[in-house]
Amino acid sequence: MPILVGTYGVRKMSKSYDNYVGVTDEPADMFGKLMSVPDDVMAEYYLLLLGRELDPGAHPNEAKRAMARELVERFHSADDATTAEARFDSVHKHREVPEDIPEVALGDGDTVHLPALLAQAFGVSSSEARRLISQGGVRVEGDPVAPDVLDLPADDLRRRVIQLGKRRFARLI
Repeated sequence: MPILVGTYGVRKMSKSYDNYVGVTDEPADMFGKLMSVPDDVMAEYYLLLLGRELDPGAHPNEAKRAMARELVERFHSADDATTAEARFDSVHKHREVPEDIPEVALGDGDTVHLPALLAQAFGVSSSEARRLISQGGVRVEGDPVAPDVLDLPADDLRRRVIQLGKRRFARLI
């Protein structure tokens, strides 16, 4: 039995390698993960997940979209697949902030320690948050946070949107 490679296209799909698409993932997450699959493994995904050959003349982006829609529909619903694709386009094509983002309370105090806030809002470790800040992976209202900034005034963050990576957003209250 062949083993499906993960979303990075190199190692086998595994939760341990963080390169998996879970059948219980939210529709938008599932759609986004499937859209990140490298073009060179699409034929394998089609064969193992959809049970058919990939049309060699299909444009890679359209083939991925079709696969992602079909798999989201299989594990959720047709409406969820349509909504997930629209959200994907909104975030990745049009660079818009989704409307249905969670709200995170800043708490009391004049200063917010950004790694702790990211850990609370997105469930990452403080060290992972520091690494993402230093790599430019954190934005406030679309503007990257300076790599050496770990503390920000709370008043500068209230009622603003913070973004971690490309797909995770939270509104700060």
